[in-house]
Amino acid sequence: MSEPCACPPEQSPTEVERIAQHFDERMRDWQPVCPASTDLLFGWLEREGLAGSSVMDVGCGTGELIARALDAGATRATGADLSSEAIAQASAQMREAGFEDRVDLWVGDAAIEPLEPHDVVVLDKVICCYPDADALIASSTAAARRLYAFAVPESRGFWGLVARARWFVFDLVARLRGEDPPRFIHERADVEAKVLAAGFRPLHTGRQFVWFVGVYARR
Repeated sequence: MSEPCACPPEQSPTEVERIAQHFDERMRDWQPVCPASTDLLFGWLEREGLAGSSVMDVGCGTGELIARALDAGATRATGADLSSEAIAQASAQMREAGFEDRVDLWVGDAAIEPLEPHDVVVLDKVICCYPDADALIASSTAAARRLYAFAVPESRGFWGLVARARWFVFDLVARLRGEDPPRFIHERADVEAKVLAAGFRPLHTGRQFVWFVGVYARR
């Protein structure tokens, strides 16, 4: 008689692991883009001054915002992302641009891993792809010495309805293709309240289509 298998049962991926897997797959066919909401956010950061600053981009993807920050005079930049494929592409982009000596890129969960303080911390369309908004905001605001910037979808009112309808259609199409995209509706007002409670004041806030964009200064 064969001995019973002592191997542990196969574990289902955690929610964060599932997010990483989704973006690993998505990034293999990714075409770099800088949407209008990112242009709005970056324009406000430039207005406040990036020259001589250190910048951390949490959920940096393939590094487009990091490259723009360094072009604008940032002295160094850090990019963190759950997706190893995104970081691999960001690393290649930094080498091609000649920025590799000024950039630190790493794969990991910025909500639970220690973050080095930076002058500017950015989360562009990242909070809405992460389940524990409280932990992510607490960790990232603590790392921001001067400016904190984020973009999240509106969650209330007319534009909140538009955002939810848009995500419903996108998610339906994705699931028909066998994908399971991560999407979390965090109340925009709650996100902003947590940033203010962390010691920041608003400098620039506005909306670009369904996206609420804000840049905040430490008080």
